[in-house]
Amino acid sequence: MNGCKPVTTPADPNAKLDGNKQPKEDVETEEIKNVPYQEAIGSLLFLCQGTRPDITYATCMLSRYSKKPERRHWTAVKRIFRYLRGTTNLKLEFRKDKEQFLEAYSDADWANELDDRRSITGNVIKFQHGAISWSSKKQKTVALSTTEAEYMGLSTTCQEVLWLRMLAQEIDATAVSEDGEISINHIPTDEMTADSLTKPLFKQKHET
Repeated sequence: MNGCKPVTTPADPNAKLDGNKQPKEDVETEEIKNVPYQEAIGSLLFLCQGTRPDITYATCMLSRYSKKPERRHWTAVKRIFRYLRGTTNLKLEFRKDKEQFLEAYSDADWANELDDRRSITGNVIKFQHGAISWSSKKQKTVALSTTEAEYMGLSTTCQEVLWLRMLAQEIDATAVSEDGEISINHIPTDEMTADSLTKPLFKQKHET
């Protein structure tokens, strides 16, 4: 992948990765059997955990097919590496602020998974303007509405916020919450930091 052509997003919004399998000849080719799919996913997951929240959704989505990937999945994995090739200058930034508190973003994509119709929860938690925790996970049950999916996602995010607050207190760090309360505010989709952790985005939205 050293000489690959960079792309501007880690996932193609128009690509269909779940749902019914492709024709047999596209699934069981020797080419797909011999590709280092699991090794590639492992490397990407390592990056996701430490420094690259922007590839978390795409990587977690593709990790579900590690046992029996198809050609379309391997193409999508290579796209992530092409995206990384063109974004080696990206980094997590923290800016000192007198007010020390956790800022959390929670989003959910309702029933967009064709395999089981479970929604995806995405969240990003920031401290001093920099991301310190993020995740993109399938919800455990099928939500019956967008509202239910959002509430389940919000519950998961609040649990992470409370855990981080207790961790900070345990290691004797400065308090990272305001009066021990969580303030919940609605944020438009165009301003939602966690949006990229619930679905693939087009170039313009991804870069904002």
